[in-house]
Amino acid sequence: MNYIAIFLDETGKELSNNTTGQYINIQLGEFNDIHQATDRARQLFDGYEVEEGIIWSKTGCGGLLITSDRKNNKHFH
Repeated sequence: MNYIAIFLDETGKELSNNTTGQYINIQLGEFNDIHQATDRARQLFDGYEVEEGIIWSKTGCGGLLITSDRKNNKHFH
């Protein structure tokens, strides 16, 4: 399955393009499951997993939501 990482601000809200409202994301690629995709994102962005599918920056300035669904509305609080 193809996974993406949606960027989160320091409050855990998805970052979006102000004009189109689309979430700012990058494609992680094809993985067997969310655990593999999350592990890869953790390595790429030097963060730690706070819960399944959520990577938080070690500096606390934001994070990533790992998902296969661009319309995922999960927030980190």
